Amino acid sequence: GPFVCVAGRETGIAMQRLRSEFSSFDNRLDISTKYYRTSVEIWETAEPEPRPNVQAVILVVDSRLEADALWSSLGEPASASTRLVVSLADLGDWPLTHHFEQLDTSEHPYDGLPRLADALKATIWDDRAPNSAQPDDDLDDLFALAARLRDQATTTDDDDKRRRDAADLAVRLAATLGLDDDDDDDPC
Repeated sequence: GPFVCVAGRETGIAMQRLRSEFSSFDNRLDISTKYYRTSVEIWETAEPEPRPNVQAVILVVDSRLEADALWSSLGEPASASTRLVVSLADLGDWPLTHHFEQLDTSEHPYDGLPRLADALKATIWDDRAPNSAQPDDDLDDLFALAARLRDQATTTDDDDKRRRDAADLAVRLAATLGLDDDDDDDPC
């Protein structure tokens, strides 16, 4: 199966964050979103080596030189679609050159770490399985409800009922599209 490689001399803060965000046992993380679920092997190492199926890389480094050494030791896997680097140091253009996202930990080592979980949830894992409630099915149900409400609206004179039905439909649509999440950090 796929791997998440967490590499560096000080991987503890990243590992602690991952284990607090996901169910974990042995060396696996169970990742579940409203769209899919998967279980991926986590490989924590100070001395990485090339390995197949590395789909996510998290480097925890103190310098550009360390980042270069770790990435080279991994064999720069093209399969790693998710690439994150955690560092208090200024890495210059290293993250951009190597297609990594540098997490902002400039103020404190734990700043920016919530992004680790978000990035892993956004990864398209090779062995993901759809969750039972598929958004497409929910949308189909909502479109059918919208059609019924539209038909009812033309046959009833009760404006209050039409407004309540329209409000209910809007709330259900927002929930289906994930627009009702209060835990979203994005202000937009």
